[in-house]
Amino acid sequence: MTFLEKIVKVKEEEIQRRRTRSRQVEIEEMIPALPSPRDFMGAISRHPPIAVIAEIKRASPSLGVIRE
Repeated sequence: MTFLEKIVKVKEEEIQRRRTRSRQVEIEEMIPALPSPRDFMGAISRHPPIAVIAEIKRASPSLGVIRE
């Protein structure tokens, strides 16, 4: 490995570390603006014994779009 190749490798690693760190900082800055999580246990305990937990999907990995 030449001296120039070593410099390029070190710089590429430095750039990758900075990208990762800046993404983390951006995500951490978004946290205060996020809505509070819902009280899951409170929601299912307030209703009669029958409760439904559902997931609505627009697409399936195997079938594609289910409904538009």
